[in-house]
Amino acid sequence: ARDAAADGPAAEMRLLGGSGMEDLEDRSSFLFSNALSGPTSYGHSPRCCSARAGRQFAVLRGLGCRLAQLSAALGAACGAAVLAARLARGVHSNGVVGGAVEEVLEGPCAKAFVDNCVFSPCCGKYETCFEKELGFGLCRPTCAIGKADEAPPWDVEADGKPWSCKVLQEDVEAPTWTPSGDTPTLFCFLVTLVRGNEPELLRRQLATGSGVFGCNTYSLFSERKMVVGRGPQGMVSTTAIGGPMSSVADNTIDFLRAYGKIMQAGLFRQADWTLKVDPDTVLVAPRLRSKLMEYHDIMPISTQMYFRNCKTWRSVQGPLEIFTQAAAIRFFSELEACKENPFVNQRGEDWFFGHCMESLGIHGIEDYTLLDDAYCTHHRPEKQCKRNMPAFHPFKTVEGYMDCLKETE
Repeated sequence: ARDAAADGPAAEMRLLGGSGMEDLEDRSSFLFSNALSGPTSYGHSPRCCSARAGRQFAVLRGLGCRLAQLSAALGAACGAAVLAARLARGVHSNGVVGGAVEEVLEGPCAKAFVDNCVFSPCCGKYETCFEKELGFGLCRPTCAIGKADEAPPWDVEADGKPWSCKVLQEDVEAPTWTPSGDTPTLFCFLVTLVRGNEPELLRRQLATGSGVFGCNTYSLFSERKMVVGRGPQGMVSTTAIGGPMSSVADNTIDFLRAYGKIMQAGLFRQADWTLKVDPDTVLVAPRLRSKLMEYHDIMPISTQMYFRNCKTWRSVQGPLEIFTQAAAIRFFSELEACKENPFVNQRGEDWFFGHCMESLGIHGIEDYTLLDDAYCTHHRPEKQCKRNMPAFHPFKTVEGYMDCLKETE
């Protein structure tokens, strides 16, 4: 392959058995129409049309190295497709460097959830090109590995095929925020859906270091392992807890699976406070730390307590649940008793959390300056985020979330 590349197109054609241009185009049109002529629509996954045996094509460098990976996997026939595409479509070659062919593939950027991004950069700044199968990927904010139990017809997972979620293109810039070392220390966790608005919200929070990423440590959970994106210390993924998960309020069973994982990992044992945060909650961690430091009589390692944050019902609202280290150790250790209590299990997760705490003798302290939850205060979004509070809910769009976050700066 190296010799053929060095000798020019004629030798390249001889390497492939003397095939003419027409024959190459016939055998490889499906491959290069999907992989080389720019982004292609979802559903047209490229495959090599011929199974002809032969030597694998030379490794391509730069952006073209992904094409080399595809060629090596599919054999010389796919190498023929590469050559045919380059010769027939005029893809520019920079010649031979160290025995490898440099290809420059130019084309439009790939639109999220629409275009094959294997050979095209993602249009969006907060997107990654994730692989579905060999030779085909889509730009998306996050990617859940495997296949969905069920998906609506318009969803990219509706075909029932699994996603590998291999990162095909690295983000141009990794987030530059620094993980917090401030005190009091916070361990935060959240449970997210793998479709809908929550994955995109989570990706933006990762990019800005907001939400749970402003805590000292954090854990993320979803029904399948989901690659969120690149953080300042490497790729960030969720922990799979099984499903299917529900988007309705009666979601206790989903959180019980997450509680089991949290108990196993034990990160709450090293933090002063444990927080459960919803994906659509705007959490300003520095403000929360300042508020918690006002409670001079509470020793997190010995005082068992949690906060009630909704004045309307004098209850704890699920968007932000805050409890001490001592309360967390007791809560996660004695979950089984709460699971067997019919009254505790009547409603959703926040009902379960508050009433489980009370049944264990852990009492809540009222502080209605911790969270402005529109379902409790009935405040409009433009009013919520102007208040000097640590958390606001609900902000279900990226635009709304970022607008609120900006108001807190």
